[in-house]
Amino acid sequence: MVTLRFTENGKDFPIPCSLLKSMAQACPDGQAGRDLGKALIALGIPSITGELLQKGFLTAEDRDAIWATGDTYLRRKLLKGHDFIADLTDAQAREIVEEDDVEMLESVGKWCEYLYPVFGGADRISGAAADNLMEHIRNHANASVRATLAKNIYTPQRFKPPLTEYIRNGYDMWTYPFAELSVEDVALYKGQPWEVLQDLAGRVGDIEDVEARKAVVTLLAHHPDPAVRLALANNGNAPRLAFELLAADADPEIAALAAEKLEKA
Repeated sequence: MVTLRFTENGKDFPIPCSLLKSMAQACPDGQAGRDLGKALIALGIPSITGELLQKGFLTAEDRDAIWATGDTYLRRKLLKGHDFIADLTDAQAREIVEEDDVEMLESVGKWCEYLYPVFGGADRISGAAADNLMEHIRNHANASVRATLAKNIYTPQRFKPPLTEYIRNGYDMWTYPFAELSVEDVALYKGQPWEVLQDLAGRVGDIEDVEARKAVVTLLAHHPDPAVRLALANNGNAPRLAFELLAADADPEIAALAAEKLEKA
């Protein structure tokens, strides 16, 4: 129990934790709530402090002090916001790796782009420390940790999971860097479910390697499931070879779409 002093009449009233938490939840965002918020944080009660971390009035120094308490709950809450990740220090990044907490690592993976200057972060972290943290996430034993890098469209390409992991775990293929697909990668698609190949059909135009692009088109244009071939026919960015192959398709709808694309080419 703590007391809040009302200076108007000089009386002290005991304030239970539940009411303090309600005050923290109702604390205004931004500078309007700073004085009250700082006073509540000064009580040193993690469950109260946690309600105030995303209110927008804390400075980097304030967040550093809260991180330095070592409280796992508060560290997890701090990492929920990309502002804190953008201000990470080398020491904090090292502590995240050492603590190896799944929830913390998932939060970093979700906002990992803020570890690098291109997104306006990384003012206090070195490239080596950022890379070390990213490598830890990319190679983590927990699949849910690694998955955050696959799900984040802004994950730097060098830290994206390998294609085999995308396919095996059913990650959203729209976040995969198809521009770098190789002929060897194409072989991984053989025998995969039609849904996976349907997604590939929508990205075939992104593939930069000519031979890899040709191999993908050949694989998709001869796939036994018409849904895969139809997806390829509907992709206006597919190479001409795709429509040449599909123009002779046994499915009249697919053949007609391919022929139309060839006429417009």
